[in-house]
Amino acid sequence: MRIYGAKGGGGSSHTPIEAPETGRSKQIVNIVELLCEGEIEGLVDGFKSIYLDGTQIQNDDGTYNFNNVSGQLNVGTQDQDVLDGYDSSQNEVNVGVEIKKKNGAIVRTVTDERINRLRLTLGVRSLFHQNNQGDTNTTNVDLKITIGTRQYSHSFNGKYSSQYLESVVFDNLPPVPFNISVERLTEDSNSQRLQNGTIWSSYTEIIDTEFTYPNSAVAGISFDSEYFNNIPTRNYLIKAKKVKVPSNYDPVKRTYTGFWDGTFKVAWTNNPAWEIYDLAPILSKMLGVEISFDKWALYDVARYCDQLVPDGMGGMEPRFTCNVWLTEVKTAYDLLNDFCSVFRAIPIWTGTEVSVIIDRPRDPVWTYTNANVVGGFERSYSARKSRHNAVQVTYSDKTNGYESAIEYVSDDEEIKKHGLNLSQITAFGCTSRGQAHRTGKWILETEKREKETITFTVGREGLMHLPGDIIRVADSHYAGTEIGGRVLAINGRKVTLDREISIDNASYFTYINGEATHSSKIQSVNGKEITLDSTPTGLETYGVWSLSTKQISSGLYRSISIVENADGTNTITALQHEPQKEAIVDNSAHFVETARTLYKAPQINAVEVSTGYDGKLYITGDISSGDGKLTYDIKITKDGNLYQYKKGLSDPNIELSDLPNGDYTVIIYGKNAKGQIVTEKTQTFTIDRPPAPTGVVVTGGLGQITLEWDWVNEVTQTEIFAAETDNFALAKKIAKVTARTYAHTLKGNKVVRYYWLRHTRGINVGPFYQQQGVRGQTAVDLDARLTELNTQLSRNIVNEVFDVAAPARGLELVKTVANLTDKGTKLASSQVYNQADGKLYTWNGTAYSATVAAEDVTGKLSKSKIDTSLISQLTGADNTANLARRLAETAQSNINQEITNRQDAVTAEANNRTKAIQAESANLTKKIQAEATARGAAVTQLQNVDAQQAQLISAVTAKADNALSGLEEEKTARANADKAESQAREALTARMGAAESNIVTIQRTVANNAQSISEVSQNLNAKIDNINIGGRNLLRDSEFNAYNKWGSPQIEFAENANRRTIKVTSTGTNGPVGIVSSNRHSTSYFQQGETYTLSLFARGSKALDYLYLMRQDGNNVRLPVINVASETEFNHYKLTFKAPFTTQQGYVLIGFRQTSTEQFVEFHSVKLEKGNVATDWTPAPEDVESAVSAVSADLTSYKQTQAATDSAQAQQLNQLSVNLTKAESNLNA
Repeated sequence: MRIYGAKGGGGSSHTPIEAPETGRSKQIVNIVELLCEGEIEGLVDGFKSIYLDGTQIQNDDGTYNFNNVSGQLNVGTQDQDVLDGYDSSQNEVNVGVEIKKKNGAIVRTVTDERINRLRLTLGVRSLFHQNNQGDTNTTNVDLKITIGTRQYSHSFNGKYSSQYLESVVFDNLPPVPFNISVERLTEDSNSQRLQNGTIWSSYTEIIDTEFTYPNSAVAGISFDSEYFNNIPTRNYLIKAKKVKVPSNYDPVKRTYTGFWDGTFKVAWTNNPAWEIYDLAPILSKMLGVEISFDKWALYDVARYCDQLVPDGMGGMEPRFTCNVWLTEVKTAYDLLNDFCSVFRAIPIWTGTEVSVIIDRPRDPVWTYTNANVVGGFERSYSARKSRHNAVQVTYSDKTNGYESAIEYVSDDEEIKKHGLNLSQITAFGCTSRGQAHRTGKWILETEKREKETITFTVGREGLMHLPGDIIRVADSHYAGTEIGGRVLAINGRKVTLDREISIDNASYFTYINGEATHSSKIQSVNGKEITLDSTPTGLETYGVWSLSTKQISSGLYRSISIVENADGTNTITALQHEPQKEAIVDNSAHFVETARTLYKAPQINAVEVSTGYDGKLYITGDISSGDGKLTYDIKITKDGNLYQYKKGLSDPNIELSDLPNGDYTVIIYGKNAKGQIVTEKTQTFTIDRPPAPTGVVVTGGLGQITLEWDWVNEVTQTEIFAAETDNFALAKKIAKVTARTYAHTLKGNKVVRYYWLRHTRGINVGPFYQQQGVRGQTAVDLDARLTELNTQLSRNIVNEVFDVAAPARGLELVKTVANLTDKGTKLASSQVYNQADGKLYTWNGTAYSATVAAEDVTGKLSKSKIDTSLISQLTGADNTANLARRLAETAQSNINQEITNRQDAVTAEANNRTKAIQAESANLTKKIQAEATARGAAVTQLQNVDAQQAQLISAVTAKADNALSGLEEEKTARANADKAESQAREALTARMGAAESNIVTIQRTVANNAQSISEVSQNLNAKIDNINIGGRNLLRDSEFNAYNKWGSPQIEFAENANRRTIKVTSTGTNGPVGIVSSNRHSTSYFQQGETYTLSLFARGSKALDYLYLMRQDGNNVRLPVINVASETEFNHYKLTFKAPFTTQQGYVLIGFRQTSTEQFVEFHSVKLEKGNVATDWTPAPEDVESAVSAVSADLTSYKQTQAATDSAQAQQLNQLSVNLTKAESNLNA
């Protein structure tokens, strides 16, 4: 056994040997081509003007792109020589067939009796043989060639890695017709190691005759075939046929010297006028009759063509040139029209020769007025659809190898008004982009400016012009004033007319005589007599005149036809002529309209597009005064397509709502009673509605309320409306800002305002933040309040205590008298100190009485002997103090409990909120904390004020005690028996005053604390209570697994972000389309007046403007529009509303109004929940239960199936065991 790859064995490896290439084929291609009939100027620049497959043979810098290239050119003279090296005519016939032995011989037939020789081109695709050691060796293949009845053999020997061709020439040919056949003798290869495929490439018919091709420009070119796989295309840039040009003309400089005597010379030119003149002999041959051209008219045209105009790229070029190679068969008339189209002319037959009428400014040859026509003038106008506003001009671009190119020319204003109306033409002989552009511009300006055709009848004067001539028409009836007539008399500079005229300071009298048009300025008018600034020359009596003023002028027309009538009159048809057109086309001049009538219909001065408070778009037209009454058509396009068209309106004002986003153009047409458009105006606008504001926060401050919202972008503004009540009908717009905040200044504390916010972009307004107003309230000015309290507390209240508080507590001053003799008469004081007996007397209502001093009493006093009022006062004071203490303790306990309850309630409420409002809760918490801190600081300050006030009152009480002490000193003269009683009463009174003061202080502090805590709690409740979260999806089957179509839309389902998407696509152009839940899922419960939020993710080309809250047991209600902002990106939208009815059979319809096909809205994650916060999508609990039930049923079914399977498998195993036992028994037997 031999093991390959093991060490030893005694062998060595073999290196494959490849035989050298035997050779390679090379073919020289010789081509003779006819370039032109007649003598030409020649190549523009030698080999640089010859292109093989679009590549120059010689570059502009002198280098060559190809080697082994040669050529010759005969320019087409009568006596030119034979091209050297091209002394035969050869016609190569392509065969291109592989020769296989199994297919037999390949046969071709020759029929041209002029053939002297044949050249067959045969070859192999490759030729070599590989042996088992990998060596590549030579091989051979044999062919048999049969021409007529003669047979020839041909072999290929050697090694060729690529295609190799050989040419074999045969002469002494048999008579025609005869066959040529090529047959393979070697067996066909059936192995990749043997490559010997044979081919018959072509054969060439050779005529050995020398041709000079007189009067024909021919080129001979030879090149190496190794550069090309096939015969390349050849292009020659030449100055072609020489033609007759005026003897005073330099075709290179395009100048004319002196006057032309009518003689010609022969030269090359691309001036189309002289190219047409050279067509006369050709047209004569084509028509069979002698044709001649008006050389004098063509001389004028040629000079016009050679004038230099801007080329549109900063340079100058001739107005018209024609560079064309005629290779198509055309009729004589079409050929003549093609050449005339180059310089905007038409050919005409003058009766003796062919002339041309060119569209260019010219003086009128005759004037027609109401005085020299029969029955006036009739006018008609071109149809609007025949007036194009864009044109594609196809031309040969000389800057790109004369390849076909398209120049697009458009009138953008007309396109905006009427939509695109495109024309496509080919500019004959045009190789300049600038000339192509001018050609397109001329077509557009002609159709736009020259749209009126006039027809009238005249007598013999109709023969004063020819078709194509410019005529003047002075129609006084059309102008609304006298602008033309006849001359009655001539007296020097004074001319008498047949009618009176009105002039201004720039009025001109115009007439035409046999030589030219004359115009003279009018100096004065006296009735029918006018005085000119110079004596008119050639003006005859009864001659025709016309008038031009600043306000009005006569019209110019080009005569199209003159028809002779049976009664000897002539009917003339003429087309409006606008002399400004040439300057507009050639030099981009601005068109200046000249009035031809004083009649003035009402004009549309401007079109205004605005948005109202209600969000609707209002389009209004500003109309000037004028003659007659107009009706109005309003055309609206969206993104270039017709969106709406209203006709026959009495005023140019409409209102629109719910426009989809896009670029719009509105055109208002004013029409007279005949339906003619007499005025029109265009306005463009863009609908790009901004989204609803988000992140709106309202904060109350001192003297102002601050509003904040999320930033959108720098082009989006925010409108803010405010009202004193939550009623938008009473709201007024207070601001329109670009910033993201606004401070509304207000006077007063705790002033309440309600706000509505929406974003705007130009005329576009977005939806309001919410339908209900957002409440804001100004704060209390704590500094001002504290200042007020300090002012009140800082004033001197000692006197008030004595004058008011002391009498109220029985602390009035004691009156001292020398001797109280009349104790039954009340003095000014309730207490009187009697100096006579040293006792203090008190008024008891009827008389002054004195009590016995305690030290004057011996023994014990019974309770009845003690002053009961004193005991009552003492007891009451103690009770009051105890009550005050208990009230204070109770109030403090209530405050602490209230705070604890509030904190517990807030904490419990916050914990129950879902993740959907975490960010909002965080913001609210921060603001609540700030508010609580501010309120706490305010409470602290109020407490400090109360403490200060208590200290002041205590100080006042101390002053009162001091004053009473002073009184006590004054009463030293009183009896000792009264002293103890007085001190006891004073001490009791002081205790009572202090207790009452403390009670007041405690009550005030408790009230202030309660108020502050109440305000914080109310603000907290207000902010938290406004947040209402449902969480539960009320919609059954919110992914529309079972559904019904609304209208006839196309419904498609897909998946996005692991959600099932629903796509509704329009199939018509009007009516609503949408999708609704199946009837069996119409089980949602809605409570009238409750707040609900519908949310979804959507994208599309239409707004969801057909949303309905549906029910099976009553009428449905339409919901507000959801504007879908993007066609590509899913955005989240929510819609909050109050249920308008109560039902247990509710569901929703989601759709839109279609205006065209292929409009769509695609959405997913539809959720309807109670409250005003949109939470993440979850299925309805019923759907989850159904899904669980379905899974459970599937699981049960699976278990049952598995059990049955297990049972069946067990039975099969048992049966197999039995069978195995039987088999073993049989084997043993």
